[in-house]
Amino acid sequence: MNHSPDGLSWGYAGSGAAQMALAILMEVFNDWERVRPIYQHFKDHFVARIPQNTNWTADGADVIALALAIERHHQLRA
Repeated sequence: MNHSPDGLSWGYAGSGAAQMALAILMEVFNDWERVRPIYQHFKDHFVARIPQNTNWTADGADVIALALAIERHHQLRA
């Protein structure tokens, strides 16, 4: 899925951040059916909160923990 013709971005809740969230979660899970229902929530809870115009890193364990929490919450609401 291509949300952003301008590429990846962070620090806001727009198309570049959606593309970044999708890319991160696909790297972690490599499963579109699993990522599809949660990546917009991951964008809101993680990617949009990273300060713009900064270099950053993310701990893989933290990313997975947040993604799993979002996934559990999404499953409970379904």
